[in-house]
Amino acid sequence: MVRLKPWRFAWAGTRHALTVFLLMASPFVVVFLIVKPLFFWLPLLIVPVGLLRFPQLFLAARRGPVLGADEAGIWLRVRPARKTLFLPWTDVAEITVGKTYGHVELCARPVDFDIDVDFAPPVTFGGEQGLGQRLAADWVYRKLGTNVHAPLTGSDHTADEVLARLRHYAAGRCRFG
Repeated sequence: MVRLKPWRFAWAGTRHALTVFLLMASPFVVVFLIVKPLFFWLPLLIVPVGLLRFPQLFLAARRGPVLGADEAGIWLRVRPARKTLFLPWTDVAEITVGKTYGHVELCARPVDFDIDVDFAPPVTFGGEQGLGQRLAADWVYRKLGTNVHAPLTGSDHTADEVLARLRHYAAGRCRFG
């Protein structure tokens, strides 16, 4: 069973969000500093806005274990979809480890594509699909190759330890990439 440590998980995501936000905002900050030297305090506003992600990730990590396995199969709590899934080892095509948005994710690609479609993250915003959410979900799918994944960043075990235990439980019934 893999549990996330809330402080470590939240800090990893917040650190990534701050980095991306600072990189995206830096050209605007430079322009403001050149055009209006009175805007020297603008970079100080960027950090609190980036830190708004921390409580959300902290609470997400406190929702219980994200991964479990035994001889029968693998159990995952898929974070973006907020759903849980049990897959028997015969229904798992491949298990890989990928990285997205500053988090290491354990990916369990199912044999049945319909399961993967069911676990696509919700991309609704005000009743309609938000373009940013849809693009982010598509990017994560292309990067990881599946919608069935659980975070390992901030967990109580390393990715190598988790993969070794999963190999033991799978006993050759699925591929490891």
